[in-house]
Amino acid sequence: MDFRFWEYDDDYAGPEARDEAAAAEIIPGLWYVGAYHFAAYLLKTDAGPVVIDTCRSDARDFFLSQIPRAGVEPSEVVAILHTHAHSDHIGNTARLVELSGAEAMIGAGDAVWLAEHTPVKRMFCPGEVVQLGSTQLQFFSTPGHTIGCGMYLSDLGGTRVCFMGDACGPFIFQEVRWRGDADAFRASAARMKAVAADIYLPGHPHQIREVSPSGDPRLTRDQWRRYIDRRVAIMEEFTADSDER
Repeated sequence: MDFRFWEYDDDYAGPEARDEAAAAEIIPGLWYVGAYHFAAYLLKTDAGPVVIDTCRSDARDFFLSQIPRAGVEPSEVVAILHTHAHSDHIGNTARLVELSGAEAMIGAGDAVWLAEHTPVKRMFCPGEVVQLGSTQLQFFSTPGHTIGCGMYLSDLGGTRVCFMGDACGPFIFQEVRWRGDADAFRASAARMKAVAADIYLPGHPHQIREVSPSGDPRLTRDQWRRYIDRRVAIMEEFTADSDER
């Protein structure tokens, strides 16, 4: 399957303008079910379907319509894993929990934010593994973007997949309660470069086009390392500008 997000313009015009980014199977049993600017993934396990991140709330109808395109009903989802608790990654979690009774999970440092929207079933510590039937996903802690920001690593049918979320999102936002930590991000970035996977999947597909001009969000390890280096450089520029102000 070819993902050609580069065909769509960068100005977010609402979920109705993102129908082209329809659900697509990345590898057997793993589906992209997000919108253009906000990624979400669905993983079929023998314990039931698992969703990783749930997009922004204003993309609710679009997001919920993508899940059946993967051959799954929203009511069948058994677990929702989150890379972090920013609104563009947890926006539809409460609704999906209402529809399915799915268990919401997140890195321990961000659990208090998610708990404001829906009960948190499990809080991950660094290196912790969640077992879903025969599928294992390991939580890799990457503080910096948020306190509890993290990635998930899994071997899916012989393909090692890294769900990177915003682990490489260095920006320090004034408008959110957690403004980010530049030192923590530098340390996390150094460790992330050593993470070995076959494909790395982003939290925002449009952001990876600097290393994947075709728009394919399935980054190779070389692309992954170059992407991290670029995001660290952006963070350094941003924090230097902030210090000057």
